[in-house]
Amino acid sequence: MLKKRTLIYFYYAATNLYWKPLFQNDYFKDIVIASFQFLVKKKELIVYGFVIMLNHIHFLFQVPETVPQRRDIQHSLMSFTAQEFKKQLIKDGHSKLEEYYVGDADREYQFWESNPLPVKLFSIEVAE
Repeated sequence: MLKKRTLIYFYYAATNLYWKPLFQNDYFKDIVIASFQFLVKKKELIVYGFVIMLNHIHFLFQVPETVPQRRDIQHSLMSFTAQEFKKQLIKDGHSKLEEYYVGDADREYQFWESNPLPVKLFSIEVAE
């Protein structure tokens, strides 16, 4: 008999590269919110709350048990938003894009710091 998995809640903090104030422009905040909405609609994420500051975000969420790769959701969210940030800066012809140039082997631009802070919260009481 399979044991039912315990629900796990996460607190997550992610910072823009070098703490740059990317979220001064509401469009970039909207990209993050639209990404949350997309994942919620697909039933891959339950968002309990979030805050978007000028240069970082915090959110409290849960990945439903039906989603097999919990870590992939966080990675997908950060990767997707970064691609959308880049598209928007290119579309606007914005010189700010060069501020995010890193020229790494796996990416040309980087919008998020490489060290997000995911914290597992093992009960609803802790999450609240």
